[in-house]
Amino acid sequence: LDFQDRLEYRILAFNESSDQDLFETFSLVNLHTENQLGLRLLKSLDREKRTIYKMRISASDGELTGQLLLDVHILDSNDN
Repeated sequence: LDFQDRLEYRILAFNESSDQDLFETFSLVNLHTENQLGLRLLKSLDREKRTIYKMRISASDGELTGQLLLDVHILDSNDN
């Protein structure tokens, strides 16, 4: 923290275009520990529809902003 006592975290699409499926699939969770954040799954994943989710995680204290690039690879499992 450089500016305030509060950090704001956001999920952003990897590129500048909107990825509505990304925002409907994942959310961020505050783990209430120092410098740790969780990624919550909001719906079931289907590798046959999408094999990878690319996103940016942004952290901002109101003055400075940092970003992390994150790829989530969906592995295949036997559905039968």
